Amino acid sequence: MRTRLFAWLVTVAGLAASVAANVGHVAGHDLASRATAAVPPLAAAASLTVALGLLKRTVGAHQPAAEAAPENVVEDVPVEVPTTVPATTAETVADNVLEEAPIPAPASTGQAVAPRTDPPCPGSVPGQ
Repeated sequence: MRTRLFAWLVTVAGLAASVAANVGHVAGHDLASRATAAVPPLAAAASLTVALGLLKRTVGAHQPAAEAAPENVVEDVPVEVPTTVPATTAETVADNVLEEAPIPAPASTGQAVAPRTDPPCPGSVPGQ
């Protein structure tokens, strides 16, 4: 009960702050302008209340079916765990780059590609 009360208090306080901020930012001082500014947060709160109520009813309707235990459950199935972990593609590429080894070409060509030997950028070497 205390949790529900706190949730409603927070919701009402947030709604009041939102309405006050919207009404406070209105340039006109007439009642129609202020009432119009209060509509969006009230409409949002009302639609949220309806949507959450619908969600609560929908989940409540499906909950008994979800709690029923399935009949064909197999327990204690042995699982094989691999003893070695294969290297990822990123680790393989990083190793090739660090060792400056040729990077293998795609399997379709079957040829290795030589590492790049581009000259450094002109601004990176002093005196150029």
